[in-house]
Amino acid sequence: MWSRSAKVAGAEVISGYFRADGTRIYSVKPIEDYVFLREPTNPSCAYQIVGMIAGEKQPDARFWRWIAPVLPGRIYGGGDEPPNLKVDFLVFGYRPRALLKHFSER
Repeated sequence: MWSRSAKVAGAEVISGYFRADGTRIYSVKPIEDYVFLREPTNPSCAYQIVGMIAGEKQPDARFWRWIAPVLPGRIYGGGDEPPNLKVDFLVFGYRPRALLKHFSER
């Protein structure tokens, strides 16, 4: 679980900024009751795919990678996976109840 930090205690939204290699530039600690979204800083060139855990049938959204768009005419498959894309990314955390409250008040 994510541990509570004094800097974000009670906050509705928190965020973090990471380099392509996963190095934290501005970081947040995991916090219980928050949902975290990740977004590349250049989303127009990145597709996110989720990873699989060995022995499980469904992908696990906790593990992911970004890939570049598939080139026209290029066929992937049979072990020929598109390469990972190096891209900086942001992580946003929010409380689901705050999101529901925000949209229900409009």
